Amino acid sequence: RENGPLIRYPTILGVVLLGKGDEIAANVARGLADADRRIKMSPTTRFPLGAIADLFAVTAVLQLHEKGQMALDAPIGTIIADFPHGDKVTTHHLISRTSGLPHISDYQLENDDRNRKAADMALDLLAGRELSYEPGTKFHVTGGDSPTPTDFLMVRYVIEKVSGQSYEEYLDEHIFQPAGMTNTVIAKVGSDIENSALGYTVEGQTGARAPTEVDQELVPRPSDDGLIVWSTGEDLFRWYRALTRGDLIEPELVRQMFTPVLKLSGDSGHAGYGWKIRQTAFGYSTLLVANLPGYNVEVRTISDEDLFVVVFTNIEDFYPPRGQISWKLATLALR
Repeated sequence: RENGPLIRYPTILGVVLLGKGDEIAANVARGLADADRRIKMSPTTRFPLGAIADLFAVTAVLQLHEKGQMALDAPIGTIIADFPHGDKVTTHHLISRTSGLPHISDYQLENDDRNRKAADMALDLLAGRELSYEPGTKFHVTGGDSPTPTDFLMVRYVIEKVSGQSYEEYLDEHIFQPAGMTNTVIAKVGSDIENSALGYTVEGQTGARAPTEVDQELVPRPSDDGLIVWSTGEDLFRWYRALTRGDLIEPELVRQMFTPVLKLSGDSGHAGYGWKIRQTAFGYSTLLVANLPGYNVEVRTISDEDLFVVVFTNIEDFYPPRGQISWKLATLALR
């Protein structure tokens, strides 16, 4: 077909990794990374992370805090004089998405000057606007449980200002390299990413479904400045192990990263540093989900059991409710 080969869902699937302690208990690939060329998925296939990369931003903030370059509970205005509402908002608020900074939509960033960095555009849009709520009192969402891009766009801005490096350089030097994440790259849209999965959507309601490749230009959000973090399940596990061993930040800060910050209204979970945290029969479970055009990604941990689960899929349709697959895998592993 003109819009892609006619094959049955779920020929295009993805990769699942389950780690327990220091060991990878399962790393399974199914389906096709490229439907047109019939390239099979492998355990080392790269996927775009989307909001999952916010966990690296949290790690970076905690590293800068540990080095004494900024305090989590100090107003950001003490280090960046012109930061919006910098007398009230702290980095703790930003990385827990509880800052109260007004929502800056991707649509607003798309309609600004595309030659400027997203953070600079956002700063102008935030100037003079009132806080949506008192920092630290609510979890910042636009609808459902989808967090706004404002807080983590500002996190990246703060990291660059405090470290003196670009966000991409900082992550590579201080997180990817120390953790041994040799298959993780940050690339501009249109870059030729070796061993990567193409993203698809499908057409049709029953029987054979035609997967249609998603335009890669649509994958990053405008707040990503056209940059996509690509990684593998194995590399995400390397980050998790380096983190929990204390190789990236000291153990007390690791504990904070897995500790609830704020109870979510009308929800059984809590806001945490980068992800949402729920109390389960197995202990606290952290979850972060990224829904991208053509892709879905889940990362889940159950810290009391030292369990880590990654789910990658390269088809955005017919996907179970967020977190369902990683939760089922976790419970099966802990039976």
